Amino acid sequence: MLIQYLNLKNAGDNDTYIKSLVEKSAEKLERDLSKESILIVDIKEYNQEGKRAKFSVHLRLEAPAHMLAAHAHDWDVITTTRKALKKLETEFKHKFKTEGTKYKSRIKRI
Repeated sequence: MLIQYLNLKNAGDNDTYIKSLVEKSAEKLERDLSKESILIVDIKEYNQEGKRAKFSVHLRLEAPAHMLAAHAHDWDVITTTRKALKKLETEFKHKFKTEGTKYKSRIKRI
């Protein structure tokens, strides 16, 4: 799975930690996806006043036949990334009904 980062410089010093979080989550999703899938991570920073800034993380998972999207926003970029990844995993499980399958052969590769 190809992972593409947009505006990662907005994350500041946390960019390596965010990359590791996204790669771990991508490994989980990659088990049921084809190799041509692309995960796009877009980090936006807005409402910067004083020392605090609000972050928004948008994720798009583009498979050959499907597209999933999730987003989250919070004051901490790491928390925001975790929330968005959790939403994307939940949406993936809901759409493809991977929850509760006992054997991998029961899941059709997308």
